[in-house]
Amino acid sequence: VMTLPLAFVLLLSARDKFNIVIYSIASSIGSWFLIYTFARQAYVAMSVELFILLLVIVLDYWKNKNNSLLKTTVLKRSKGIALITILLLLSLAANFTDKGWGSELNSNLKTDKILSIVDTKNNPRFPAWRNTIEMIKEHPITGVGVGQWGETYPLYYDRVMNDVIFNEKTQLRRLHNDYLEMFANFGLIGYLFLLWLLYLIAKIVLLALTNKSNEYRNIVLAVTLGLTGFSVVAMFSFPVRVYLPAFLVFVYISLLFNLDDSCKKSFVIIKLRGKVLKLFLFLSILAGSISVFASKYAYDWLIAEHHALNASALIILKKYNLAVNSSLEALLYNKKSPVYYFMVGSSLLNLNRPKDSIFFLKKAIDISPFNTRALLQLAVAYQSKPTQDLEMERKVLEFILSFDPKNVNALSYLVKNLSINNRGRDAAIVYKRLKHYFEHFNGRSNFGPYHAIVGLTAISVGDYKYAQYIYKDAIKQLPSAQNYYNLAILEYDYLKNYKNGVDLAKKSLAIDPNIPRHKEMKLLIEKYESITKQ
Repeated sequence: VMTLPLAFVLLLSARDKFNIVIYSIASSIGSWFLIYTFARQAYVAMSVELFILLLVIVLDYWKNKNNSLLKTTVLKRSKGIALITILLLLSLAANFTDKGWGSELNSNLKTDKILSIVDTKNNPRFPAWRNTIEMIKEHPITGVGVGQWGETYPLYYDRVMNDVIFNEKTQLRRLHNDYLEMFANFGLIGYLFLLWLLYLIAKIVLLALTNKSNEYRNIVLAVTLGLTGFSVVAMFSFPVRVYLPAFLVFVYISLLFNLDDSCKKSFVIIKLRGKVLKLFLFLSILAGSISVFASKYAYDWLIAEHHALNASALIILKKYNLAVNSSLEALLYNKKSPVYYFMVGSSLLNLNRPKDSIFFLKKAIDISPFNTRALLQLAVAYQSKPTQDLEMERKVLEFILSFDPKNVNALSYLVKNLSINNRGRDAAIVYKRLKHYFEHFNGRSNFGPYHAIVGLTAISVGDYKYAQYIYKDAIKQLPSAQNYYNLAILEYDYLKNYKNGVDLAKKSLAIDPNIPRHKEMKLLIEKYESITKQ
């Protein structure tokens, strides 16, 4: 959406057939790629760019008549043939898959993607945008700090609208709306600079496009369309954080200022003599030193990310010893990432080394204090033997609930902690909250499922009927072998419904004969059947 407008405008303003062919090929390839991105924000951006292009052409023709871009263009017939050819090629290119306007990688139709753009009810990002507005309301002037939106958002999820893309599994690092995220980060003070820059750019563009004698009108129009595409995408994604689009923005802005006549007239030639020369040399050395430092920092960051990606893959493969080593390698190059500390801590915990994991989990929390994933792992580490510290576990859980009172996992752990410490009344209060928030999240996309942990908590406090309801609901949502097993044990051991328990155990084994503890279930079935035969 940033480079395609350049090819398209240059095609329209080409003055020979060779350039028409070159720009037609570039436009065709760019448009083809755009179709197969399946990115709705790109479709919207391209639509806005085409609308602005048509609007500029119409207004320019209405104002300048014979001197307009439309009238002064040459080789109109060749360009018309080129445009028709591009459209025909794109209509064919969209059907190069076995599903035509569908994709072999995605069953959704491209047309469905386009139509879903206007669907605000099912937009999973909209609740996060709305909740971020509350963050902005509370920090309107200075914001929460540069780059701190992701660290602060745990305090605001579900504040106004129920979130669907922020949970224990998915912790948003980007809002997918650069305008809101930047406002939340640096507030009105930082936004004023952006508004000032927007004013300067708009001034240059308007002066260039309304001046029929400006020889660079076509280039200014193309660059403006590219910046417009970037601006539209920024409403639904985070192109500011992606290197190439951000780089192109600075290139385009530089081009606009370089093509502006008023900027050219304001250039001043400074003779480097005496103190001026010394100042120039000092600034050059300073800039060079900063560049070297920045390059070293960037290199270390890239190497650290390399080791961190290896660690993530090893964690998925459950090779925790190797994951610890890779995560520690990442920390050698970057000691400021909470993610690296978290990977070391969680891997050590999986290796049954809770005492060692506590140090790294605390480091992650020092950097990212509202990181519920790290805090929950720290609570588990304190609860684990042989270094069991139930008092510290309780403090960690209470801290989580101080900023995230709906956290089902923390509530479940706290119920067990209070019960073990003979604080039955407090445990009952927390258990009531647990049941309420389980229902609050039950069935919500991307949250939970919490059935296993809530079911175990209900059993631990003797609420077998509620545990039965939990496990039945789990089977209704996902009839897996594990869910049938959980209900089978509850029915047989706790509710003493032996026949129901055996029937459920048989269903579990039918789905997965090698389920963990399958031997236990087979013995249970044999025992029951031997008793009933007598």
